[in-house]
Amino acid sequence: MIPGASLHTTGTDLRALWQTQPALITTSVLWAPAHRLNATVAWVTVWSPDHIDGDLAGHLLLARPDMALLAIDYAVECGSVAIAVLGGAVDLDPDVLAAARLRNIAIATVESALTPTRLSRQWNTQLVQARDRRAEEALDLHEQLARALLANAGISGALRLALRPLPEVEAVAYSYFGEIVGSRQPSARIVTQVESLFITAKRLLHDHDWAEETQPDGTTITAATVRVWRNPEVFLAFRSTRAATDRDRLAFRHCAVAVLLELGRQQTVRRARRSAVEPFLRGLDEGSLSLSDARNQLQNLGFQAVEGYRVLCLNAPVELSTGQVCSLAEDALETSGTPIVGSIDEHVYCLIEESGTDQAQRLLEACVGRGWTGVRIGVSRVKSDAINLRAAMREANIAASQQSLTQNGIQRVEDLGIQSMLAPLLSSDATTSFLAGLLGPLIERDIADDTRLLETLIAYFDAGCHPGPTALALSLHRHSLGNRLDRIEGLLGMDPRDPQYMLTFSLAVQLWKELGESGQRVLTAE
Repeated sequence: MIPGASLHTTGTDLRALWQTQPALITTSVLWAPAHRLNATVAWVTVWSPDHIDGDLAGHLLLARPDMALLAIDYAVECGSVAIAVLGGAVDLDPDVLAAARLRNIAIATVESALTPTRLSRQWNTQLVQARDRRAEEALDLHEQLARALLANAGISGALRLALRPLPEVEAVAYSYFGEIVGSRQPSARIVTQVESLFITAKRLLHDHDWAEETQPDGTTITAATVRVWRNPEVFLAFRSTRAATDRDRLAFRHCAVAVLLELGRQQTVRRARRSAVEPFLRGLDEGSLSLSDARNQLQNLGFQAVEGYRVLCLNAPVELSTGQVCSLAEDALETSGTPIVGSIDEHVYCLIEESGTDQAQRLLEACVGRGWTGVRIGVSRVKSDAINLRAAMREANIAASQQSLTQNGIQRVEDLGIQSMLAPLLSSDATTSFLAGLLGPLIERDIADDTRLLETLIAYFDAGCHPGPTALALSLHRHSLGNRLDRIEGLLGMDPRDPQYMLTFSLAVQLWKELGESGQRVLTAE
């Protein structure tokens, strides 16, 4: 009897091969450590000293009794699983068994009327049939997993299904941020240790996507990383009361595939949601969405901000797609209700319920954890009702656009000074009318005559209304600058050099710059 024969076998491991006793074959196991019995046998090879194939890793070697010692040395060198010595146990030299024990190589004797070649062929046929059965079982399992996930079984349902042949194994799935997103029959003990288990999994996976470790209490922890593209999304931790076998590892990989399928399904759901969110955000940004439509769409998106809301605007590095950033934001912010996340051009906006926690900091930490650099997050004031949503988006955008950010890439609009006052004005129709009335004639003349009057006005106030630096910035003679300022006065009826009009012009220039390209295009079109 092979030790541990009651344990699960894959049909291709050494235990299954030696435990099966076909006609005309009698196998007697003399020495077999557990890890060898659980190892997968790649092939059965008739070995002789003149064997020239060096790639025998995972093979079971058939050897004559007089060649057994040499075969053991060869098996250790090539990574073979075991030695099967042709003949009865009584014919085996005691030194061979001692060498197998010393080198930790499984060894058995095989008595058969078959020739070595026919014996290896029969065992290899058994291996091929077992692999075919495993492939069919895997396909059946994958089909069941896909059906379960499409029926919203979730990660927990997938873990239960994939681990059904392993009732003694517990499993917990963690998000990138350490929250439990699924589990399989966690015991009371593991429930109290979920945080430490997550820490153990992260430690094991520091440089690997798969790792396992025997714990001081004799249990085995196997950890796995599930990635979408190159980004880690879910960490899996499996806990069993014994050493993991190849069959266990295969089941764990089924779990990882199932989690990946569920993440893909969620991404499809998220993209469908974003396809509704992004036109909504763009309509708000452009001012083309009525208040009643905005309220209805917020309700349809399931956004309930009882305590008010904030808008975050995230400017990510150019090498990242807005889809990547949106997915990370949804994961990082989902603990504070159901965030509304979408993008306008290169900006990602997050509409979040006010919860009293620093969601912007959580989002930044998630970005830094992914190794992203140069991330800027702007935070609006707390708002209520949809009537203030456009202003909140402007506030967050202005805060995110600042060159000097506080708190490691986070800028709150209330800390900006005068820009904090200007931000709500940018979403006002009165502001649009003000800029159109003051700067519109300059824009029209620039378009008609290819002049640079608006550029000259902006440069003049950027230089503190000093002619010398302004002329230098525009590569003009000071007299040419004076002529342009005179033309501006002639068109507008106000001299930008006159102190009584400086505040008006300065405010117009600042508002124009804060509008950004999209707002400027709208004003230019008008």
